[in-house]
Amino acid sequence: MSDTITRAEFEALKEQIVRLQEQVAQLTAALTPARPEVPGQQAEKQTDEIPEETLCIIAAAVAAYLGKRATVKFVRRAVDESAAWRMQGRVTIGASHQMPRTRGW
Repeated sequence: MSDTITRAEFEALKEQIVRLQEQVAQLTAALTPARPEVPGQQAEKQTDEIPEETLCIIAAAVAAYLGKRATVKFVRRAVDESAAWRMQGRVTIGASHQMPRTRGW
């Protein structure tokens, strides 16, 4: 086999590369949303979409806590639901790195 290619083979490869690039561009355009979503809008959508089952669970928890039936009038999502978990993780890691005290410090 020869390591060289003919001019016709080279041109065919170039055309194939161009077609593949066009296909990739079309697929990328199809996957990319038409309008980028603003982070604040996403939070607003989430606050409107609390499932009824979740609201019933919250009402049951409030009733169990108070010891009587209660009406839940307002429920909203936390701004950052994972902030408490991250903070606790940092506290745990920080506590695991405590150095023993030695004399002279």
